[in-house]
Amino acid sequence: MAEFLSESFRISARAQLDELVDGKLLNSEKHWVHYQPFLLSRGYKLRPRYDPNWEPSWKGSDMSSPYDVFQYEDARTPIMNRISFHDDQKGAVAIDATCVADNRHVILKKVKSSSEELRIAQLLSSEPLASDPRNHAVPVLETLYPPDDKDVAFIVMPILLQMNFVPFRRLEMPVTSTLWSMLASFQEGSITVTR
Repeated sequence: MAEFLSESFRISARAQLDELVDGKLLNSEKHWVHYQPFLLSRGYKLRPRYDPNWEPSWKGSDMSSPYDVFQYEDARTPIMNRISFHDDQKGAVAIDATCVADNRHVILKKVKSSSEELRIAQLLSSEPLASDPRNHAVPVLETLYPPDDKDVAFIVMPILLQMNFVPFRRLEMPVTSTLWSMLASFQEGSITVTR
């Protein structure tokens, strides 16, 4: 079974590489082209590949290997940037962007506008919870609501250090103390944690 899965994965990865070299967007990222003009109008620039008029910068280049495509910035996908969260039905739900006003890198996470996730994220980013030292939630910088899709919202968050870069010496210390302080602040903020 494991051999079948690894072979299936190899075939899928090769197919995605072929699409990338051909200058095609992956299925998991096509919906970002639709939202790109709205996000840019609100001050958030996506990678060049999501511009509706994008042409791959490597077209016409002589590449000795399909892997040469990775030297081009506009070949980078959310998966390659290690910041992609996927909904199997709708593709990548989080992507990096640049704030045009100050050139700051941010994450845009696509959520349902009626979701508990959005409500809780906004609550934890508002006072008095936002300034509570026990609140370790990623702050919401802004929430964007596209005018043509009332079911969608975008949570704008700062890009934080990736977990695999944090040199924990003893995992239980930061996790346990942080978890307990977060739970205490949740309870005071009227957020119920359920399984």
